[in-house]
Parts: sequence; structure tokens; C-alpha cells
Amino acid sequence: MLKNHIIIYNADNFNLINSIEVSTSIILFFKLLLEDIQIFWMNMPNKISILIEDAIFAFSIGEDEKAEKILLGVVDENKNCLEAYRALAEVSLTLDKLQQAEEACRSALLINSEDLTSVVSLARILVRRGDKDGAEEASAKARILGWKEELAEDEVSE
Repeated sequence: MLKNHIIIYNADNFNLINSIEVSTSIILFFKLLLEDIQIFWMNMPNKISILIEDAIFAFSIGEDEKAEKILLGVVDENKNCLEAYRALAEVSLTLDKLQQAEEACRSALLINSEDLTSVVSLARILVRRGDKDGAEEASAKARILGWKEELAEDEVSE
């Protein structure tokens, strides 16, 4: 292996194309630059997060239909986005689209069956739908999950 060389390979067959001798300071510069780029990309909000934030903002200023449209687009493209399903459930509940709200909650619970936020939302939706038994079951599960979270927080603080 050549020290202080940049090796250039053919991406198709990995044959050596060229080797360029460089100073140690240039290698160090490129290593630091690469680290900075990686940190930037890791901390940059992704498109999904931005769309969800836009939907939450629209919802908070009373643009419920706009929020719904954004969130439906997000969950259509990202079937495993828990945050989008959570938000869609709340927006749908506000719009009195109870079937859609319930489906969003159940989709969130398929991703994480112990998501307290989704279980609480599901209980509220089932109350509005008149499903007393389902609402009681979801409320009981929410209480248990809440206790688990409290116990976990107590263990961390000790």
C-alpha cells in the first residue's frame, strides 16, 4: 500500500486507475472535511420531518385540510412513519373523519404496539365512535403503558 497517495479505482471492476502522491496535510484536510460533511448530513432535518412539522403548523393555525393532505402524502410514501400516523390520527379526529383516524392509530400501533400516544388517541377515537368496549380496552392499555413509562423514568433518576 502506498502511503500519502490517493488511490483511484474504476467503480465497475475495481481496477486501479491512478495513484496520486499527496502531502499528509492534504490528507488530513480531506479527512476533516469528510467528518464535517458527515456531521452536517446526520444533523440535517430530513424531508419527512420537515413535512410533518409543516403539517403540525398548518393544523395549529386551523388549516386542518392542508395538514391532512400533507400527512396523507407522507404516510403514502412512508408506511413506517410513526410520527406521521400519530399526527394524521389527531388531524382526522378533529375533522371528524373517525374511520381514517382509527386506521392511522392502528397503523401507528403496527409500527410500535406500545406507543402510549397512539393508544391514548385510539381510546379517544373509539369513544367518539361509540365503541365503549374498545375504548375501555385501549384506556386500560394506556394506563399500563403509562405506569411502565413512570417506572422506567424512576429507574433512570435513581
